[in-house]
Amino acid sequence: GPRRHDGVRIAYLSGSPTHQKDFAVCEAALLAALEQYPQVRFRLVGYLDLGPHWQRYDDRVERIGFLPAADLLRCLGEVDINLAPLELGNPFCEGKSELKYFEAALVGVPTVASATETFAAAIEDGVTGFLVSSDNEWERALDLLITDASRRRAIGETARERALARYGLSAIGPQAVA
Repeated sequence: GPRRHDGVRIAYLSGSPTHQKDFAVCEAALLAALEQYPQVRFRLVGYLDLGPHWQRYDDRVERIGFLPAADLLRCLGEVDINLAPLELGNPFCEGKSELKYFEAALVGVPTVASATETFAAAIEDGVTGFLVSSDNEWERALDLLITDASRRRAIGETARERALARYGLSAIGPQAVA
């Protein structure tokens, strides 16, 4: 449905303090987006230390504490863009689940994700989300999603259809019965 706010809301869902290094991967591009587009707001869920360079955007940062799973999808459903940065080349990160993408996909929100093998297997670049591996690519993907609302919605909707086909009841049902 329609997002109940003006502008564009970008979210990062951090699970634990170890995500500081992951977040650093997209931080420069996110700050650039806040600088360039006054309509952008940043929603931070979970634990993360934003440095002093974030202070000037304080009025556009929403800090939400750790959320139980039941509230997570509702929270994601209120945003426009989901960020899934991971430290590239870190074997631990390469193994992380693509859940961050599927949760957003289920509520029709497009994800910009680090181009790890796991995310590359889940996301079709430019179709169900974006796979990026440099500051430049993070900025390009954010620019496109911020400025092109119809493309943003189309990507979110395609992601939702694919996620439901793959993980929805119709997909899980037969396996559960078996």
